[in-house]
Amino acid sequence: MATSELRKIHILANLTDEQLAALATFGEIVAVAAGQKIISQGERADAMFMLISGRVAAFAKGKEWNESHLRNTEAGGHFGEIGLLEEGVRTASVRAESECRVFCLKKDSFRAILKQPVLATPLLYSLSRSLALRLADITNRLSEARSLKDAWHL
Repeated sequence: MATSELRKIHILANLTDEQLAALATFGEIVAVAAGQKIISQGERADAMFMLISGRVAAFAKGKEWNESHLRNTEAGGHFGEIGLLEEGVRTASVRAESECRVFCLKKDSFRAILKQPVLATPLLYSLSRSLALRLADITNRLSEARSLKDAWHL
């Protein structure tokens, strides 16, 4: 696998060529057809995914099984990391909106990376930063929604 493909992933952008080459040995690139479900809400988390090409959409089902669109992820993004970090169940479903290529990093490989500080430190730093940006975005959207609700006295 060419490290140039992994360089397209935002959270891997600061890794050296040597680090990318080492990381590449821990995962695999998988082709995903448009419309294919990659992750199902409620299943045990066993991998995270980094989107080399294509677009995916994340959805969650509520208490009444109504499906809500959460977000889209474009090439360069990642998904599935929450369940992997928590070692729990998937909080949402993810479906390919177009043909995709993903770098799949399974749980055992992720754990092995954590034992190698030269890989773990930059990967976890970038992943943490990405999650912090998502949290800030969600917080802002929630604040705007509440302001709108208050403006309409709902």
